[in-house]
Amino acid sequence: MMADAKTNGTGDALPLFYSRPEALNPARHGSLGLTARSDFGFARSAHAIPVVASEMPAAMRSYPIVFIGPAKSPVIITGVRQNENLFVDADGKWTGPHYIPPMSGSSWPKTRHRPAG
Repeated sequence: MMADAKTNGTGDALPLFYSRPEALNPARHGSLGLTARSDFGFARSAHAIPVVASEMPAAMRSYPIVFIGPAKSPVIITGVRQNENLFVDADGKWTGPHYIPPMSGSSWPKTRHRPAG
């Protein structure tokens, strides 16, 4: 159901939306911080996005939630076709007033990866 996972050259699947994760290094990344994203063009091809239980009350107001795979992992459906997100417009804006899932980069404090695209 979800788009094919990218790999990092060792065969390990990369996190959704990311292409070049790297470990934080104080010398190299010490001046970086977190900023809110306004360009969601990288999510334009995501038709299914993972969510966690705490997101479901907000997410279910905007999207259907389905459970996929052997683990029955919850995902929101943002498109009816593979590689289609009906909630990201041609300018890369997430259409309001819909919930923007943290996995799409609106606020992702758990990991520091550089989004693909």
